Amino acid sequence: GIQSITAFLYHSEALVVLYSEIYLKRLWTVFELTTFLAMKPEGQLVVQPVILGPVAVYFVIIQCLRIPEMFLVPMAHDQLLSLELLPALGAYGIMALDLLSLLLGSVFLRRWGCSRSGMAEQLQGFTFEAAECELPADRLEILGAIKELARREGLVPRDASTRVCAESFERLVHEIVPKRMAGAFRLTGITCQIACLMSLPSMALVLDLSAVRLRSLRSTQDAGLLLVMEILQDAMFEALMPISIGLAGIVTGIKAGSCCRDFFSITCCFLLGAGHLGARRQFDAAPGLLPAGLGGHTSPSAGVNFDCAMCGSLFSLLRPSSSLAMLVASS
Repeated sequence: GIQSITAFLYHSEALVVLYSEIYLKRLWTVFELTTFLAMKPEGQLVVQPVILGPVAVYFVIIQCLRIPEMFLVPMAHDQLLSLELLPALGAYGIMALDLLSLLLGSVFLRRWGCSRSGMAEQLQGFTFEAAECELPADRLEILGAIKELARREGLVPRDASTRVCAESFERLVHEIVPKRMAGAFRLTGITCQIACLMSLPSMALVLDLSAVRLRSLRSTQDAGLLLVMEILQDAMFEALMPISIGLAGIVTGIKAGSCCRDFFSITCCFLLGAGHLGARRQFDAAPGLLPAGLGGHTSPSAGVNFDCAMCGSLFSLLRPSSSLAMLVASS
C-alpha cells in the first residue's frame, strides 16, 4: 500500500516519470512525485514523455520509406521534367506523400508542445483536494501519508493539521516540480537521444551512397581523397538533422491558446523539415567532387549503379530496428 510505496521511493536514487497529459491531474502520480522530491531533494528525475515514443518511431519509419525515394526520384529538376507522363506522376506522387507524412509529424510534435507548454499552468492550479482519484478511501489514505511524511521530513510542525501538511506538499508542486520538469525537458522538449534516433536512417543513407561510390571507384589516389571528402560532406549535412529536430521542438512548444498559434507552430515545423529535405535534394543533384563514374552525386537516370544502391537501401530499412527496440525499452 502507501507505506510500501514511500519505503520504495526512500531507497531509490532516481524516479522515472512516464509523462502524459493526465499525469499531473492524478492524485496517485503527483503524490509519488512530491514524496520522492520531499525525501530526495537532489534525487535524479528522468522524464519520458509517452507521446515522444510513437512520434520517434513514426519519424524513423517515414525516413526509412524515404530511402528508396532517393534512388527512384531524380534529384535534378531538369531530369524530373524530362520524365514521361506516368513516371512523372509517380515521382510527384511520392514527393507529395513525403510532404504529407512530414505535415502529419509536425501535428504530432505540436500536440506534445501544447502539453508541455500547458504544464506550468497545470502545476500552479494543482491541489490535492481537487486532484482526480477514483476511490475516496485512497484519497483519505494518501492525505494521511502526506501528513505523516510532512511531519517526519520537517516540512511542518509536529502538531500541524492535515490541511497544513497537504499545503506543504502543494508548495513542492508549485515551486520545485516545475523547475525539475523543465530541467528534464530542456528548451526543445526533445532529448538528444531521441533526436539522434530520428536521424539514424539518414545517416544510414550516407553509408549506402558511400558503398555505391566505393564500388565504382577507380584505383587512383586523387579519386580516393575526393571520395572521402564527399562522404564527409554528406555526413556533416545529415548531422544537421538533430539540430533541425531541436528547432522544431522549440517552435512546437509555443504556448497553446489559439488556432493561429497552432497554425504558425505547425507551419514553422513543417517548413523546417521541408527545407532540410529540399536542401538535401539540391545537394545530391549538384555536381559532385568526383567525375561521373567515380561515385559523384548522380541519380538513377544519370547512370548510377541502381541495383547496388537499392540493395544497400534494403539494409538501411532494417538497420534502425535495433534502435527502435532500445527506444521501446527505455520508454
